[in-house]
Amino acid sequence: MIDLSDSIATIRAQLEEGSPRNLTYAALECRLALERICYERLRAMHDYISHDEIRWQPARVIKILTEGVDPHVADTYTLSMSRHPLPSGLEPTREDYEAQEYIKIGTQVGFKANYVQKLWNALSNVALHANLPVNKADQVKQYGDATKIRKQVEVALAEIERIATGTMISTGLGKEVKFECLCGATNKRRMQCLPEGKIVSCINPECAETWYVEISEGEYEFARRGRDLECLCGRTHFVTSASIEKMARHEWGTIPCDCGGRLLLRWSLNYAKMQPESELAAPREPAE
Repeated sequence: MIDLSDSIATIRAQLEEGSPRNLTYAALECRLALERICYERLRAMHDYISHDEIRWQPARVIKILTEGVDPHVADTYTLSMSRHPLPSGLEPTREDYEAQEYIKIGTQVGFKANYVQKLWNALSNVALHANLPVNKADQVKQYGDATKIRKQVEVALAEIERIATGTMISTGLGKEVKFECLCGATNKRRMQCLPEGKIVSCINPECAETWYVEISEGEYEFARRGRDLECLCGRTHFVTSASIEKMARHEWGTIPCDCGGRLLLRWSLNYAKMQPESELAAPREPAE
């Protein structure tokens, strides 16, 4: 579990000092703590998602984890383990589970990602930006309004302290499927978050491979995304979709061929001339 005790103690100390400078620093510490809460959940689950699939800001990270790794990443629940194994050979019944004696492993304290994001934004608005002057007479103050900063810090601190009572961060539960990328990295994904047609990136941050999810009769397959491009000599070269999609508009991509030639890639603007729908729908005179 993430240890937030130092952050909480620092924030409380700055609140006690109470100067605008101290309150501003308290707001910054709150923002960092909120980020750590969300990003630690990402770290715990990074075996199940590529960094290329992550987008910045706390709420977006949690949303991506909820959709791609574990729907319960931001839920509150307690994980317990049975002291004795269930009878083997038969499908356990509800009564079998209820009859067991359990040991509590830990509790994950959940939160609403949008609320954490709201707190994160509000702290920045009241404390971490100089005011934008509306005219020449408007003074640019060094710090924000101390009363507003204190109020927002106290609201954020209450949420941080609540989440800090948790004793574990779960990596999620559920069946998983594995596949090996061409780079040699073993990728694993949770089946419940793997719909048909989803695009997944290789877990290796140095690898540009991406894959389509294909499901046939309950079996999962991963199809490599990219294009085969043919040189003048007849040789084909595979280009990953990720490499193409990351090219800038005016950038030239070069693929050298063993024959000494090169393949050049560049995004281009295309357009089509379309007749008005009224003309397309109008009946034509029969030809003589």
